[in-house]
Amino acid sequence: MFYNASKWTLKSLFNTATNNQQILLANFEEYLLGFSDNVKEIIECINLKSQIRHMASKQVLLDVVEKFVSPYINLTHETVEDPNGNKMPALKNLGMGYVFEELIRKFNEENNEEAGEHLTPREVIELMTHLVFDPVKDQLPLTMTVYDPACGSGGMLTESQNSIEEKYPNDNRDVYLYGKEINDETYAICKSDMMIKGNNPENIREGSTLSTDEFAGSKFDFMLSNPPYGKSWAGEQKHIKDGNDVIDPRFKASLKDYWGNVEVVDATPRSSVANCCS
Repeated sequence: MFYNASKWTLKSLFNTATNNQQILLANFEEYLLGFSDNVKEIIECINLKSQIRHMASKQVLLDVVEKFVSPYINLTHETVEDPNGNKMPALKNLGMGYVFEELIRKFNEENNEEAGEHLTPREVIELMTHLVFDPVKDQLPLTMTVYDPACGSGGMLTESQNSIEEKYPNDNRDVYLYGKEINDETYAICKSDMMIKGNNPENIREGSTLSTDEFAGSKFDFMLSNPPYGKSWAGEQKHIKDGNDVIDPRFKASLKDYWGNVEVVDATPRSSVANCCS
């Protein structure tokens, strides 16, 4: 659950705005302060306050607000009509994912990074849901949990939920989503998406899955993930190993030798390959 207790909405901010950007900025900040604590956490993660101050200083804040309240742009999760009677489709996680991927592509090209490093294409997620759920479609429990330890903006989680509800419908089935994400911005996107869709945002945790096992002792029915392939986990080593000793039981393996003797061994890969840890 989330709410805003201020007197403002984006529409009222726009309708009462003047050419004075400082007044608009003050009203906008009052609007942000009216949100519930769970939304304020998201605002903090995406540095929204500094962003709107920057836009106000560049005299573009009102222009941006105008786009968000435009009757010709649908940013809701429901199909609506524009003033001309044309239906505008809902903006679902799939669409938000493509928007996010395009922004990442645009601004990260100069760093020789790929958008896929930050977001898994939805076509790939759809294939994954088929591979995971189709073989057991007749044995799916009525209460299901799905976990993604590197959940990004939450696309894999929400698309999994959509896939289950659309392809294996059951009015008595409940799907609960869990995830963890280290990047502040994508964590905020994921958590806000959970709020909007009625999922529990508290099931999404911030931080590194390698460093801290937030869900220790929990068991999940399914796990889908696109781990950080090819990334170094050297910065996480202090949480996993003390010198040569592995201190996190998740990274130990019990192996039998030829004679059946069991030995607990170090199951960590070289520090330059984080996806093996995942």
